[in-house]
Amino acid sequence: MANITKTITYAIPDKWQEQTTALGKTSTQTYTGPAIVVAVVQTNDVYPDGRVVNAYDKSKDDGRPLAADFEYVDIDCDKNPLHCGILWGGFDPPAHFEVEVGPASRLNPTVADPTHPSEVFDIMSFTDGWDGSKWKTPEFSKPEADDADMDTVREGRNDLLEATDHQVAEDMPEDIKKQWVDYRQELRDLPADYPDGTPPYLITFPAAPNEVNQSSEIQGGEVTDSANEDAGEGVVPISAQGSRTDWQGQLPPGIASAD
Repeated sequence: MANITKTITYAIPDKWQEQTTALGKTSTQTYTGPAIVVAVVQTNDVYPDGRVVNAYDKSKDDGRPLAADFEYVDIDCDKNPLHCGILWGGFDPPAHFEVEVGPASRLNPTVADPTHPSEVFDIMSFTDGWDGSKWKTPEFSKPEADDADMDTVREGRNDLLEATDHQVAEDMPEDIKKQWVDYRQELRDLPADYPDGTPPYLITFPAAPNEVNQSSEIQGGEVTDSANEDAGEGVVPISAQGSRTDWQGQLPPGIASAD
């Protein structure tokens, strides 16, 4: 069975992780993959409504029988390319864009393309999307209960201040002392040195004088080193973003855009 290529246009929310579509925004993605993807759906006491636990290319089907609480569900990827792209693959991975926000001395954070299907939609609405006869309408992603908030930023700042209380001594060399004094002042300035409305995931922490990495960021409620580490080599720097501005409108006003 030959692969297909299907370009789709889908609605995106007015802002990333919001639920309204009053502005009528859309994005485009191309699926390249099998014409039919088979979803393996398990229904039992743990997943009473059914959950997709695997998905594979129909042409690779070896006829293996399923256990009693599993069923095969064919997905026509010409009609449901979003489901095939999310459950099996076939979409290019999202780009990571450098965002210019915060003090000029701080390493700029990155954000995964918020117009990409994997960011636009709640992945669980696909894995839990089979109702026994049809696929439910996918839902937009929303903030998780354990996502970092401004209280998390302040707690991380306070923890770092407490951990470095002993780093400043009156008898230490002045140049080293100044580095630690300046670093601790930068911590005290958090988060006030970022524009109002800056999401916590875009706030980076200053590097301590004894740190190798240039910056730190809040991830999952913890301060971690190297703000761009998760983006690898796929980061699109500000200087190369001229042809891609649609993603900027998904961020809060004044963050990476002038809206």
